[in-house]
Amino acid sequence: SMIIRALTQGSADRLCGIYAIINSLTRVVGRFTRDEQEWIFSYLIDRMFKNRPKEQRKFSPGVMLTCGIRTRRLPKLLAACIGTNGVKLHKHCKGHLSDAHRDILKKVGSAKHTINGSPSESSHFEPIEDFFRNHPRGVIIFRWINKKSDLDHWTVCTGLSKTFFSLFDSIDRKKIYRKNVTFLMRERDAAGASDFILISSINYVFRSE
Repeated sequence: SMIIRALTQGSADRLCGIYAIINSLTRVVGRFTRDEQEWIFSYLIDRMFKNRPKEQRKFSPGVMLTCGIRTRRLPKLLAACIGTNGVKLHKHCKGHLSDAHRDILKKVGSAKHTINGSPSESSHFEPIEDFFRNHPRGVIIFRWINKKSDLDHWTVCTGLSKTFFSLFDSIDRKKIYRKNVTFLMRERDAAGASDFILISSINYVFRSE
């Protein structure tokens, strides 16, 4: 008979972008309590709904949870926490996050970077390697697509070795091998790509000491 499996988190919603932002802050700022995590989660959901693009304004909150966060939207949501507009989160979180975490948040920045060139060029890895050399405590948020499983997912990268990307991931994936990655600007250009497509627009998250 058919095996019935429990629905797992992420199977019905498309909130991996929210989890990626929280996980990036966890790596850069420090471990949050359960109450702090829940407050940041609700803050980001609220921002996602309030700042939704024009074509999604007719959607209900329930529908929004299954729409996912597109490549151009995540930097804007990230900016609601840190970076140029980072004061928003540390101002709003008084009474919700510890004083120590609020002080660290003031030092956290973000930047968007687009990797250009041929999808197969090894030079694509150079800006990522440079970032980790300059910011060993930093992380990168990027979106990848697994062609075999058709999974479209935001994740957090904590390092890049000669063979693989190390991940801090909401679906518990630990690594992606470099040899399996093709960099693309758009998923619709995926014909002939490797097993994993890494969308070329990436987001740096780092802490100023």
